[in-house]
Amino acid sequence: MCQIGYPLRQNRIIRGLLSYTKERGIWNQAKTEHNVIKIECDYFILICFQIEDFTARLNTLQESLKEKTGEVKMMQSELKLVKEFRRKRGQMQKELDEVSIMSI
Repeated sequence: MCQIGYPLRQNRIIRGLLSYTKERGIWNQAKTEHNVIKIECDYFILICFQIEDFTARLNTLQESLKEKTGEVKMMQSELKLVKEFRRKRGQMQKELDEVSIMSI
């Protein structure tokens, strides 16, 4: 049966159908249908594992994005400080020039 497991009632129904098909002589067809069900269950399990993998990778990428966003914000604030310092340096240079002209 499926590795994930059907609810108990569905398992009983499937077993009942399989025994019925054996009695009626249509076992090969039922066996094929059972294999299809098992293949579908295995595919579902594979999809679940892929979803878990993608979720883990997504979480990792989101954490990395948060770190990079923090770094970018820090660089932007540092750039703002540098620009402000340059502006103030220019003002201070003008004031020094004025003071040096007055002292001459």
